[in-house]
Order: sequence, then C-alpha cells, then structure tokens
Amino acid sequence: MNAQDILAMVINGLSSGLTLMLVALGLTLVFGILHIINLAHGELYMLGAYCVWWLSELMGFNYWFAIVLAMILIAFLGVLMERYLFRRFRAIMVPSLVVSIGLMLFLQSSILLGTGMGDKEIEPVFHGQVTFLGTSLSLGRVIIGAVATVLVIAVILFLKYARPGQAIRAVAQDAEASSLQGISMNSVSRLTMIIGSALAAAAGGLLGPVFHLDYMMGFPVLLKALLAIVLGGMGSVGGVILGSLVIGLVHSFATTLIGPEIAEIILFLIIAFILLIRPSGFFGMELRT
Repeated sequence: MNAQDILAMVINGLSSGLTLMLVALGLTLVFGILHIINLAHGELYMLGAYCVWWLSELMGFNYWFAIVLAMILIAFLGVLMERYLFRRFRAIMVPSLVVSIGLMLFLQSSILLGTGMGDKEIEPVFHGQVTFLGTSLSLGRVIIGAVATVLVIAVILFLKYARPGQAIRAVAQDAEASSLQGISMNSVSRLTMIIGSALAAAAGGLLGPVFHLDYMMGFPVLLKALLAIVLGGMGSVGGVILGSLVIGLVHSFATTLIGPEIAEIILFLIIAFILLIRPSGFFGMELRT
C-alpha cells in the first residue's frame, strides 16, 4: 500500500462521511427539538433515492433537478409526519419510538409493493477519474462530497445567522424560555422536520448512482447516523460532523484493507472502543431526559 492508495481511501471516506453527515445532522436536529429518535429517518433517505430514480430514470428529468424535487417532496412528507404523528408525542420517548417503527415498516412495505423486489439503479451522471496529488479518484465521489459539503455549510450558516435558525437553536437549548419569548414551538418543530427530511432526501439522491436501490437501504444508514450522533455527543452539531467523518474514514479503510464482509464489524468494534474511553462522545454532551 502506497501514499496514493491511502489518499484514495481518505477521499472515499470523506465523501461517505459527508453524505452520512446529511442524514445524521437532520436526525440530531429533530432530536434536539422534538426530543424523539425518529427511527423512520432512514426511510426518508431511501425515499429520496427512489424519488430521484423515479423522476430521472422514468420521467426523464435532469438528475440535479430531480434531487431538488425529491428534497421538496420528502420535506413535505416530513411536515405531515411532524403534524399528524410526532407532534402529539413530543418529548415522550416510548410512544414516539413505537410510532416511528410503525412508520418505518409502512414506508418500506409501500416501496416494496410499489416497485417490486428487484434492485433499481440511477444512471451515473459523472464518469471518469480526476487526478489529485498523483492519485486517480472517482469524479462522482468527489462531486458527491463537494455537494454534501455545500449543504452542510449552508445548514450551519442558517442555524447561526438566520432568525429561524437561531430560533431552532434557542428551542434546543431551552424550550420553555423560548416559548415565553414568543417563539412558536410548532413552527420550529415543523421547520426542523423540513430541514431534516430534505437533507436525508439529498443524501439518498446523491448516493443513488453509487449504490443499488432497495426498500431496505435506509436501515443501515440509520444505524450509522445514530452511531455518528452517539460518537460525537448527543445534541452536538459539531459532534455529529466529527462522528460522521470518523465513521466514513474507518469504513473506507476497513472495506479496502480487510473487505466489505467484515468492515461493518470492524466499524462497530472501533466505535465501541472509543465510547469505552469517552462514554458521552467526543464533545461530552449528555443525553437529555
């Protein structure tokens, strides 16, 4: 193994980590506002990929336009989920988990019945390689990582500088005080679901040309997103970013050096070791009850 091989694994790991970050960031935002763990969040990723497949492969839309439309459609689905399923169970953990599990199974079954068992494919948009520091890299992977980076930065800037984003941060820090200051909890919850759902759909659309699509593809991504959140520290956006990158890099190195069959096992073992050293994650954020 030479320096070029290591660089290729790093780039692939960063690309995977950045797309995972989109899913994990939305999941942690929803947890911070609604105080629920939405186990159907992976299915929003899956639906985003299927929407892009349907719009681009069957309807003939431009791939990038299909991603934007998928983000809008899945964001609207997120609004319905928040309004009619999650709002009444806000901060009530067990019922919200039951509801999200039921929703997860419903969405999986709907895609299975609607599209059949066979894997679906989105035609790769970008072909060829690019050379960086003497290393040949997949152009598609580089572009996926770049787009994911732009989306993550946009969300961070929105949360920091935009008034609705500041309202989200305020509610996450102290919901009662924010309510007394006139911030609408329902509006903030709805906006958070819109952002989280759209980010998950974007991740699914970006990775659609890389992997085969199937109705169960959301669950492994959900597990990795939860690992990223726990690894980085519950409730910490910075922790989610770091945790996602660590998972992407570890998985890339393990897949290349050891093989995809046991890469997942290696990933879980390494994360378990890290959590033994730092039980509350990199940023030391405690889970709120």
